Amino acid sequence: SGEVIEGTMSNLFLVKHGVLITPLLEHCGVAGVMRAVILEQAEKLGLACEVRAVSVDEVEQADECFMSNSSIGIWPVHTLTTRRWVTPGEITQRLQKSVQEMWS
Repeated sequence: SGEVIEGTMSNLFLVKHGVLITPLLEHCGVAGVMRAVILEQAEKLGLACEVRAVSVDEVEQADECFMSNSSIGIWPVHTLTTRRWVTPGEITQRLQKSVQEMWS
């Protein structure tokens, strides 16, 4: 269908106009433990979140992009094709701090 789902061992998140977005995993993909933790922490931080279909173009146009899993935590994406992000972005940093404090 042309939608982005996840990495081979990680969940995808992007930020656009201050909204945290992660792909809907209704038909395929694995909703990882860290994905659930991030969504929970985002809610606690008062961040707007959307779980929905995501296109490749949308990822390339995102303000921030990161991957996650329970081994790496939150891993900012620096480059995708010709797109480069200054990483980590503000919301990515807030979530990294929140998750780290939760485990401390």
